[in-house]
Amino acid sequence: MNKNDIKTPIFQSFLNSYRFLRRDAEFLLARAKDPQIIKSFQCTQLCRTAILLFILSLEGLINRAMARFLPEDIRDFILEREDKFALMDKWELLPLLYSKSGKKMDKSKSPWNYLKELIQIRNDMVHPKHDRVVFYKSIDRNSLDRLLPIDIPGNLTYRDVTGKAIEVKEKHLIYRQLRISKDPYYYRPEDAEKVKKAVDAIIDEFDKLLDGIIRKDGWLDNDQLTLIYPPGADISELR
Repeated sequence: MNKNDIKTPIFQSFLNSYRFLRRDAEFLLARAKDPQIIKSFQCTQLCRTAILLFILSLEGLINRAMARFLPEDIRDFILEREDKFALMDKWELLPLLYSKSGKKMDKSKSPWNYLKELIQIRNDMVHPKHDRVVFYKSIDRNSLDRLLPIDIPGNLTYRDVTGKAIEVKEKHLIYRQLRISKDPYYYRPEDAEKVKKAVDAIIDEFDKLLDGIIRKDGWLDNDQLTLIYPPGADISELR
């Protein structure tokens, strides 16, 4: 048989970034909980990477959802101007354009207050700034530990890069909604679990705003395959 007569089926798929980022995050979190790792600094490294991937999975989800569920003319208009929309704007915009129930996001309530903070964590990690400050307390002559809100003495101040004196407050030490440290050297599995729980709550509420379309027929986790070769072939004919 001539090799040209052998027509191996070829499929096209648009990558489901949410799916692989989420699975990688879950893998790293599980690895961080390994008894042989959990007391080492490797645990922190695994946790902060898992945290970032959990958050990036949401970015993959909203971009994929906008491409899939918006009417073509509106989708093309928005995608041509995608760089002008903040990430939070996309989450608010899609339900306004799609939902038949008229449900709207209330950014002041859970879980949307978590989404705003997750985006802040993502920006802090992906766009690191030179003036990001962290604080430590002395345990003894040879060791330090992170400063907790309960440890802040009265009238504790620091000077920013301009020399301005700033009073140290709880907001300088932790992300206040999720209650996790702003110091990435102290991320632990419980912090990654908080982020995972927030991500799940956001997806659940987003699905409600979109009338259940996100989870319908497994769309959230599925990769859509399209048979593109041989020309004119039907997937039902494949064995």
